[in-house]
Formats: sequence, structure tokens, C-alpha cells
Amino acid sequence: MKKYLAILLILVFSLSFTTYGSTASAAGEDKLKAEVTKVKKKIEDGKLVVKGDTNLPKKTKLLITLTNNKFDYSEQVKVNTKSFGKFKSKEFADGKKALFSGNYTLTIQTLPAAKQSEKVQKKIGENGTLLTGDLIKKLDKGGKIVEYVESNVKIKSDRKFKGKSANLSTCKKKTADLELKIKKLEKEKAELKKQLTKFEQDDAAKKEQAKKAEEARKAELARQQAEAEEAKRKAEQEAQAAAEAKRQAEQQAEADKAAQESSQSTNTNVFYANCSEVRAAGAAPISQGQPGYSRKLDRDGDGIACDQ
Repeated sequence: MKKYLAILLILVFSLSFTTYGSTASAAGEDKLKAEVTKVKKKIEDGKLVVKGDTNLPKKTKLLITLTNNKFDYSEQVKVNTKSFGKFKSKEFADGKKALFSGNYTLTIQTLPAAKQSEKVQKKIGENGTLLTGDLIKKLDKGGKIVEYVESNVKIKSDRKFKGKSANLSTCKKKTADLELKIKKLEKEKAELKKQLTKFEQDDAAKKEQAKKAEEARKAELARQQAEAEEAKRKAEQEAQAAAEAKRQAEQQAEADKAAQESSQSTNTNVFYANCSEVRAAGAAPISQGQPGYSRKLDRDGDGIACDQ
């Protein structure tokens, strides 16, 4: 009978929680004042198990961190809330060894909303915008999470810290993390170097192309200037030749005009009645244009008078 009553109670609580969840979901924008309560620390053989209650939705992803800077100790455990927001971590230990005796800091956080399931996001809002209360922490990149911090968590064990360097497992873990980071950085460096080489090659090609284009432009400009100067020189020479020809033609015309005028003047002053007078004057024969020439003396009309 007790067994059946227990099952009945569980069903009633489950239905109540489901009804509450459905009502909150229907409300859509209902704020959720986050709470983390009844946090219990169970220490056994120097190893710690943390459990507690929240009012967060079922399957909310939590990150539980235990740290002690003096011991150079830091361990993280991811858990999901169960029904009614309950959670429980696995054991915190130093590898397979017990933790050192001392005071530790316990931090319980929700993962960012982007890493939560869709059902949880509906309850806490996009980027945790529906979360309220004293435990809310704003993230640098935007959004909100729930953060519960408890300092001075006392852990007693047989292991006593003697001021030595961090334990081997922590050193190995840090070394492995650093090696992964180094490999990642080397990969990024190689990729950046590859990109830089390509950019430099492209830039050099562009500069060479621009240089050749400029040289071709200058060569074409020089050719055009040379052609223009040659054309100008030829034009000047032709103009000078034309001017000289014109000058000579003008001089010749003036000379011809003067000779004609002189011939006309001489022909008018000298007169021979016949060829006998021409011969007597010793002027025979007389060509046309010479003093004393006349058509009357040029019987055959060949331009030469008194030639027979």
C-alpha cells in the first residue's frame, strides 16, 4: 500500500509541475526569478559531491566549478537539472586522489541560452532575457545567466598542501591545453601567412601591371609628341619653301617687268628703216625684244630680223 501511495504522490507532483510549465509557456513572456537553494556539499574521502535545488526548467544545463588558487586547482562539471530543478554533480577530486584540505570556491552557473535546448530557451528567454533576481549575471557579449557563488567551502582530507608545485595531473592538463592552443595558433599563423603571401603576390602583380601601363602611356605620349614635332618641322619647312618660292617669283616678276619696260623703252627710241641701216649700224641680226627690232624687218616672222 505504501508503495502505491508513493507512486501516486509522484504522479501528482509530476502533473503539477507539467501544468505549471504549460501555464508559464502559454504566458510567453513571464519573468523567471532564478533561485539556487539547498546547496549541499558531501565530502567523502576528500572528494566532493555537490547537489541542490533550483526553480529552473528541467534539463537546464549547469556548469559547476570548484577552484582553489593556492593549490592551482580548478575543475568543472557539467550537469542537467532533473525534475523540479534538482541537480547533482559527479565527484570533484584531484585526478584519482583526494582534494587538498583547505577552503575552495564553488560556482554554479547556467550555460548561455544559446547552448540550452529550445524548451529551456522558451522558459528563460532568448539570451536569458526572462531571467531576473539577485543571481543574474550579465555577459560581456550580451545576454544573462544565473550565477551562484559560495566562497570558503571547507574541505577536510588527509592530504595537506606543502607549498609544492601543482600536481602532475593539473600540469599535464594545462600542458595539453597549451599544446592545443599552440597548434591552433600555428595553424592560424600558417593560414595568415598563406593569405599574406597571396596578397603580396597580387599587389606585386598589380604594381607591375600599373608600371607597364604607365611606361606604355609615356611611350605613346612621346611618340605622339615626336610626330607632332616632326609635322610641325615639316610644316615650317614647307612654309619657308613656299615663302622663298613666292619671294623668288615676285623678284622674277619684278625683273621681267623691268626688262619688258626697258625693252619697250629702247624699242621706241631706236628705229631702222631697213636691214641696210641695221647692217650699217652693225646691229644685224636683231632678235625680238632687242632695240630696233620690228616686224617689218623680220620678213619670215621667226623672231629674228635682218638674218638673211
